[in-house]
Amino acid sequence: MSKKPIALITGAAQGIGYACAKALFDDGYDVILSDINAEGVSEAAKELGGTSIACDMGDRAQIEAMFAQISADHGPLSALVNNAGIASPGDFLSYDLDTFDKVIDINLRGVFIATQLAARDMVEHGIAGAIVNMSSINAQVAIPAIPAYCASKGGVMQLTKVAALALAKKQHPRERGWPRFYRYRDDGRRECKPRSVQNGNVAHALGPRW
Repeated sequence: MSKKPIALITGAAQGIGYACAKALFDDGYDVILSDINAEGVSEAAKELGGTSIACDMGDRAQIEAMFAQISADHGPLSALVNNAGIASPGDFLSYDLDTFDKVIDINLRGVFIATQLAARDMVEHGIAGAIVNMSSINAQVAIPAIPAYCASKGGVMQLTKVAALALAKKQHPRERGWPRFYRYRDDGRRECKPRSVQNGNVAHALGPRW
């Protein structure tokens, strides 16, 4: 079991996910990097001195198995970054429903499953943790070539607001602060001051990343 706070970052083999993992590692977290690219995430974890887990965020069974493994090997999470996602562009009129479902499964359904599992873990263990769900400017700005991506990121924004309201009621009695949510730049650095959930209302629960 880790003596450090534990953070799980999905889609962490490269890019934004890797940058988030590095920032959390630098902040003293025991980082667990997850990605569907098993080889890539293994190399990324080695570079940071973290742990890697191969996981398809569109597969409920794999997500649940990952969380069970983390709980058994490391302990409860203190932070989750839901970063994994795909775009799958295509023409709107001929856009394939299977492709649409795949994008929704990874970008939205997987985020819900992971958020719910992490939140249950944090509430059960009395951890005032943090959950970051990566939305996008395309939650509000539509691009015709990525219909499923736009829909999924709009869903992520609303899901995060719902989670913020639900989890505000679960505030641990020893903690004074309310759950806080952040926007992140593409290099993984926090861009704005946290906006708190106060009096049961969400001021800004994870707005679009820019």
